[in-house]
Amino acid sequence: MSVIIRNGIIITMDKHDRIIYNGSIYIEEGRIKDIALSADRLKRYHADKEIDAKWKIVIPGLINCHTHMVSSLRRGLGADLSILDWLRLSKWPFQAELAERDAYIGALLGCIENIKTGSTFVVENYYPPKTRKRNIDRVA
Repeated sequence: MSVIIRNGIIITMDKHDRIIYNGSIYIEEGRIKDIALSADRLKRYHADKEIDAKWKIVIPGLINCHTHMVSSLRRGLGADLSILDWLRLSKWPFQAELAERDAYIGALLGCIENIKTGSTFVVENYYPPKTRKRNIDRVA
């Protein structure tokens, strides 16, 4: 499959940290094949899909180096507590009751949130209680 992204603000992340305004990118089989300062240069390519990125920033995928994706199920619970009270009264009791299916759904929700915000790689930090060790398989 091939894709052309047109009219975007391209953050290249190259050795010169170039930013290309109103630029275009040609992607083929998941690899960037050409980057152009204008859409005209890419007219020689015929893509399966075209994306108009006007007023959008085009960047490489982000890496989320520390996630707790299962915790997306309890977002906001205990937010008014001190850290120790939050652990004792919110986080640990929640994790102690978390079923395998819940762990799977929480991880899936966390994956969706990461994808929607541009992360292409995550490092998950889920530590189930001893009574729920199989939950880690559902998260994986």
